Amino acid sequence: MDGANEVAGFIESVGVPVAVCLGLGGMLWWLVKFVLQSIVEKITEAQSQTEQEIRSIRNTDIRELKEIIVGLIDKSSAQQSDLIKLDCLIRICFKLELDEKRIARNPDSKIK
Repeated sequence: MDGANEVAGFIESVGVPVAVCLGLGGMLWWLVKFVLQSIVEKITEAQSQTEQEIRSIRNTDIRELKEIIVGLIDKSSAQQSDLIKLDCLIRICFKLELDEKRIARNPDSKIK
């Protein structure tokens, strides 16, 4: 009963309209705080999920790009080797001198 007497004394000293405004202001403050807290939690959760997805995408993409680059380098080396073989065959067919420097630069040393 002591709390009720204090509330009644407060209402009596400031007036009913001011007490109601303060009460509604307090409720509004609590509501805004509750809503903002809920929004911050959802945003934090969405941000952590997005960061995890970005990490997994980056790791996957980097691995895939590395595999693609290695494959392209291998194919380029194979094509260079094939080109040197064709050059040698054409030079032999037309009885021209072989380009020994070009053969020596061949990464695939099978054509020596």
